[in-house]
Amino acid sequence: MNIRSAEVKDAANIARVHVESWRTTYQGLVSDEYLSGLSIESRHNLWAHAIEQLTPDKCLLVVEDSDGLVVGFAMGGPSRSEEYTDRAELYALYLLQQVQGQGLGRQLVQAIASCMHGDGFNSMLVWVLKGNDALHFYRRTGAEVIGDTEIEIGGERHTEIALQWNDLKAI
Repeated sequence: MNIRSAEVKDAANIARVHVESWRTTYQGLVSDEYLSGLSIESRHNLWAHAIEQLTPDKCLLVVEDSDGLVVGFAMGGPSRSEEYTDRAELYALYLLQQVQGQGLGRQLVQAIASCMHGDGFNSMLVWVLKGNDALHFYRRTGAEVIGDTEIEIGGERHTEIALQWNDLKAI
């Protein structure tokens, strides 16, 4: 497996991983109607734009399998939360279901943490939908629950939990 910075040519594969991961990860948490309505094409446009507009304070990484196929990605940058400023945020981390449990998630968290520490951040947060098994994963990597908020997905109310790593050098 190889972790590298994302390029514009990766947008379609990032979109595919994003949609496929949402459909497996959030099944039973988010409505089937919402999940079935996710579109790789619309996510492709979103990710192509995100890559083209990537600023130096953000990091977008992909992980490739031995055949060069993108099987996961992670993105981080400055916190987007008004409540939790002055820290980095892990915006997204998604892996295809068939490669989960192989240590790639931990490697991506470490790579984003290293990138964010290099940008001057000492701590980093991540938002996780209540009921998502990733909550346990992030806690195993050293993140601690610091709060929660209510969000809407597909017209339904959900709770998102904020977790934080207090020392990026220790991840």
